[in-house]
Amino acid sequence: MNKFTVAFVIGSVLVNFQLTGASPIRKPLADSEGQLLVERFFAGTEFNTGDWGNDISLLLPFQWLSENNEKFALFSMAEHKRTHEADWFVEQIVDGRLRHCEYKFSPETDIEFLPHELYAVLYSNDKKCLCYHNERMRGSDAETDGVGFIENFTWNELSVSTNGCPQKIIRKGWPEVLFADKAFKSIRSVVPHRFRGPKAEIVKEKDAICKRLGEYAATQDGWRMGAAQKESLVARHCRFVTETHKPSTVSAVYVVACDANYDGICDAYVTSDVEKAGGDKYGWKLYLGTVSGFALQNTPIKISAKQTEDLYIEADVVATKDAFFRVDRLQMPAYVMVLSELDGHIESWSYVYHESAVKTFRSKKEFAGADFYSCLNGGKSGVSSIRDLFLSHYTLVNAERLLCETVTVRTGLSITNVGSLEM
Repeated sequence: MNKFTVAFVIGSVLVNFQLTGASPIRKPLADSEGQLLVERFFAGTEFNTGDWGNDISLLLPFQWLSENNEKFALFSMAEHKRTHEADWFVEQIVDGRLRHCEYKFSPETDIEFLPHELYAVLYSNDKKCLCYHNERMRGSDAETDGVGFIENFTWNELSVSTNGCPQKIIRKGWPEVLFADKAFKSIRSVVPHRFRGPKAEIVKEKDAICKRLGEYAATQDGWRMGAAQKESLVARHCRFVTETHKPSTVSAVYVVACDANYDGICDAYVTSDVEKAGGDKYGWKLYLGTVSGFALQNTPIKISAKQTEDLYIEADVVATKDAFFRVDRLQMPAYVMVLSELDGHIESWSYVYHESAVKTFRSKKEFAGADFYSCLNGGKSGVSSIRDLFLSHYTLVNAERLLCETVTVRTGLSITNVGSLEM
């Protein structure tokens, strides 16, 4: 049945709204409440499966509350799920039931995305938004035999108007522009509630994204640094600076804690006010934590994932204090991504500064938009760009900006006493 009519034709009360510019407040919606809503919905509506017999309906884990206490939710029935997309419709919550909101369908109100394409974005000023990405694949032609291309890679911010009409705003240049935003704090996958069949049984089996998000807390210790560790590290780096930047007086040391080699022991990128590299950039060194202290790393750490992708944890970078991110992706350890620039936009340092079959392939005429896997000829591995992180089989589930801590070194201290610090 046509997606523009199926939501309105089967035994439901229609709630008619006009588009307005305002957006209601978004609040959590528990799976238990969602289960009752979906079960009651199908009690009066025919249940149909989607492509490949899909019998799971999806409900976003949010409800939008308008100023006059009207409630809305975003719902995708099982029959609306297809191989490459799923359709979503705004429903009003009335007396514990979902009621279709009637609005005019257009490119501005048509909402299509698969669950792994939906994210919550958080900014440092506590602003939050939902967003999703869409893209279209173009197959090869006679001149580009065997190569797939990504076309129309589009990001939309998603909301619901106060009158129950879906709202989306195109975010041009994302995700690169997003990562370049100084106020950008994190982006994290949103996992919809899943309900099986007309009885809306809660699907208890965790999907791959939910499992990967669940691993986040278990790794946090390796990304935190205690006060004693910090003192030791700062003293170590001050000695390094004094030896390599003579004469010099270190007034401040900057520390970005991380687990660079994912061994559960905290590592760090470190620089100082002496190591400015022009503008707001500094030259950073990577120190690996060991049972006996911190050791300076002199070469990049290379991690090969599934024989298709190479990750590089850099030993030396030139970057701003806010250029470091923790990245969590499917089937990969959490790792550090450092931002650089390429062709006028923000890009991963590793993609810019390491040889890569992917980057080399895309540099050829007419191949700039080639899909990551189409670039891996002859069994070669590649380095992902920021955009690839959202398109690969190892898609991003969380990225967060790492905190840079400033440690002030008191004036007049000798290098042997530099462990006494103002934290």
